[in-house]
Amino acid sequence: MNAAEPSLSFAVRYEWTETSIPAPYAYEWIIEIENLRGRITFFHDYPHHNGSGWVRSFPISTGQINKLSEVCHTGRVFRTHWQMPAESSVSGPNESLTIWLDGQRYSVPSIRTAGANRALQPVWLAIRACVPQPVWDQLFALRDGVIRKYLSTST
Repeated sequence: MNAAEPSLSFAVRYEWTETSIPAPYAYEWIIEIENLRGRITFFHDYPHHNGSGWVRSFPISTGQINKLSEVCHTGRVFRTHWQMPAESSVSGPNESLTIWLDGQRYSVPSIRTAGANRALQPVWLAIRACVPQPVWDQLFALRDGVIRKYLSTST
């Protein structure tokens, strides 16, 4: 398969987590894409503690899938070995990715070398671009409401 022709068997699970910040400012999301459909689950605070998330579904165009497939090939996502850095940090956002392509599972670990991080930036951007801006706006407005409520009750 060449990069311009995405597989009919193509699914994505991208996880983004803001690490090392206190509640209620911590948040994370999971974007899942399959069969020209997308879903984002957006968690405020620490989801493993409260188990709640906001879920929104959205359509994905063939053009978006083509772009995503292309940047995944360019970013060398379809490999089985990732070099680990000599040292790792737990600060800042944490991103990981699993892609299923023609029955094969490819995982991008959350801890990678600086070179791999640079190569993956277009992949992360292409995945995020699949989520319509009004969905992002709505989810961040909900999150901001949670923070305002927390601040108004904690003073």
